[in-house]
Formats: sequence, structure tokens, C-alpha cells
Amino acid sequence: MRSVDPAGTIVVGVDGSAHAARALEWAAQQAWRQHRTLTVLCVGQDAVSLADLGVRAAREQHPLLDAQPWPADGDPRGVLTDASESAHMVVVGSRGRAALAAYERVLGHDPVGAVLENLRVLVATSVAGLAERYPDVEVDVVLKHGFVEEVLAPRSGTWKLVVVGRHPATSVARLLGSSISTAVLERARGTVAVVPEAGGAR
Repeated sequence: MRSVDPAGTIVVGVDGSAHAARALEWAAQQAWRQHRTLTVLCVGQDAVSLADLGVRAAREQHPLLDAQPWPADGDPRGVLTDASESAHMVVVGSRGRAALAAYERVLGHDPVGAVLENLRVLVATSVAGLAERYPDVEVDVVLKHGFVEEVLAPRSGTWKLVVVGRHPATSVARLLGSSISTAVLERARGTVAVVPEAGGAR
């Protein structure tokens, strides 16, 4: 397989599905708007042909787009997580969770471990681009099993700041989010910042 450097690029995962095609279209549009290289990643069987097809499809949408194929071997979760460390953005289709779960079932891996690894990919894609924007800030991705307030609060005395989100007051999710933030605030032994969703009530 080819060796590709995804640093600063917009990485999009493709697998030949309709979901991946929509992700590719969106990622190509973002790369064109931001004047960035688009890296079309495919892991596993037919990776070379699918990655090349993805590049051609992206260039049909934007003929002058700088795009590179990235066929890769290994665990898709690991490849995506590694890519997120230097990529500006990582884009996957909406069936990404199901695809990863199916991959786990085929390999017969432990279900709990599979869930944690899938979450690791989701978190990694969320923080992709932070290293580029804040090169002096070290980012560690840590996954824990348990209630949020129990995971965050006991150690908050050793942390300078704990940050939790909050949903808009109009959503049902706000009820859940509020209970989490309140529980962390009540148990924390350090400073806690509660950040509302953009456009939500303060």
C-alpha cells in the first residue's frame, strides 16, 4: 500500500457505499473552499481501486482540486485515529459506526473492547485539526467506562480545569446534559467550566 502524509489535509474515508459517496462529496467541497488537499482513504479489500475512484469523483466535482488517494492496510479504526493526529479534518459517512461494529463482529473481538475502540475513533475525528491550530497544546485522548461525574470529578482536584458541555434549554437532551454538568459541579474539587451549545441559552 502507498505511504501518504495526511498532515494538514482533509481526510475522507470511503468504502464504496452511498454513505461514503456523500461524505466524499462534502469533504471535496470543504477542501475546495479551504484550499486544502483532499486525502481519500480506503482500508482493506479493493482499497487501491476505491481510493483512486474517490479521487476521480472528487476531481469531477472540482477539476482543479488537489487530491491524493490513500489505500491502507490494517484496522480502519487505527488508521483513522492515526490520521486524526495530523489531519485538518477527518470525514466519515453516517454508517461509520455500523461499519466498525460489523468489522468487529467479523473478527470476533470482545464487544466491550469494540465499543471503546469505536468511541476512540469518534473522539479522534472530533479533535482532528487541533494539533494544527494549537501546535503547542498536547492532546491526550483517554476513554473511561463509568458515569461521567464519577470519571471526571474524583480526579478534578489534580486538574487545572474541567470542561463540560450543555445543550440548549429547548431540547430534551438539555435535561440529560444538565444532570451531568450539575453532578460534576457538585463533586468537583477544582474549577469547572460549563460551555453551552452555540446559539443556546446561557
